[in-house]
Amino acid sequence: MSYTEGKDFLRVRTAAGADIIPTQTPAIKASIYVGPEPLTISGIAAIITTAMTVTAAVLTLTHRPTPGSSSGEVTIATITLPVTGSAIGDCVYKRGFSPYKVPAGAEVTLTLGTASTAGAAAFNLELIFSSDAPGNNAKMKASA
Repeated sequence: MSYTEGKDFLRVRTAAGADIIPTQTPAIKASIYVGPEPLTISGIAAIITTAMTVTAAVLTLTHRPTPGSSSGEVTIATITLPVTGSAIGDCVYKRGFSPYKVPAGAEVTLTLGTASTAGAAAFNLELIFSSDAPGNNAKMKASA
């Protein structure tokens, strides 16, 4: 039996607030802006809501030090949603990569690189609690 104390899950939503992310048309599908505490990402999961057809969907989770800019962007993980072997309601997940700490003031993006003909999923990030002192991050500014 494994334990997950000290972990949490964050639902990824589109800019319009939708839970379901379509897997057609390559583009940034969702962004998360981090603050005031850093996020340590240890996994990503996709709950299939519409089956993938013709081509597997491949999405990349990235860290952008400067929100809205791909300058200095780092890949955290890539997740593939297969055409065969997963059905509506299945949870496709990716773990096993080194936990990645994203500081406050940064952006995390979920980008569809390879599109399927049809398909959609709801995404969750697996997080490890990660507290930090504001003095450790120059982007943290106390309000007056």
